[in-house]
Amino acid sequence: MQIVRCNSCGRWIGRDEDLEMHYDADMEHCPECGCMEALMDVDYGCKFDDWELERLWKIFGDIPVDDNDEIQEEFLGFGEGTDRIEIWSWFNERYSQGAFYLTHLSL
Repeated sequence: MQIVRCNSCGRWIGRDEDLEMHYDADMEHCPECGCMEALMDVDYGCKFDDWELERLWKIFGDIPVDDNDEIQEEFLGFGEGTDRIEIWSWFNERYSQGAFYLTHLSL
């Protein structure tokens, strides 16, 4: 799964399949501001603010996990088979209130 951020409005982050199509030119654009030129693929090496991390946490919640707690599809550059705890640790290091707080957010 590819994750995309709009660098124009700065307030949208989501899956590549969430991008809307502009029917005249058949181009993907940000569903928030409509910009086509400022879309950027992101991975775990990028910097994110808390709002973006909350959005990413919600997307992460949709990633299937097997009986060994390993993700079953790529997420933010973490490959299929990555232990879910490794990704939780990544969130814990970056989110201002820690991953425990994210688990209790109702997004």
